[in-house]
Amino acid sequence: MARITVTENCGNAPKQAFVLDFLRAVASDSLEQALRMVTDDIEIQIVGRETLTGRASLSDRLQTARDRKPVQELEVLNVISHGKWCSSNGSIRFADNARIGFNNLYTFSGHGKNALLQRIEIYAVAELNAR
Repeated sequence: MARITVTENCGNAPKQAFVLDFLRAVASDSLEQALRMVTDDIEIQIVGRETLTGRASLSDRLQTARDRKPVQELEVLNVISHGKWCSSNGSIRFADNARIGFNNLYTFSGHGKNALLQRIEIYAVAELNAR
């Protein structure tokens, strides 16, 4: 199981907690939980690389990534939210010690407490020096 560290925040923002739960689910291979947290028509843009559309595409991608490169460590430095938008940044270390720095932008399907993730923009940078 991946080691997950999160910088403490005020803890009074439901969308921030939702995004943290989503990141934890993805990093800990709880794919079914992660898929329940997105809309059927989720759009995920990996900036500069590709765009995935739909829950099935996300499921396929997560399964392939999990099989190929298991996550060993997830570090979340910041999660901020406003309205139906959220942003997070941090890093992921994989089983082969490759590290990726990320900054993700999330759009929710609405403002309410039952809103799901509708769009994710992923800005990822490969770090040359593994810890």
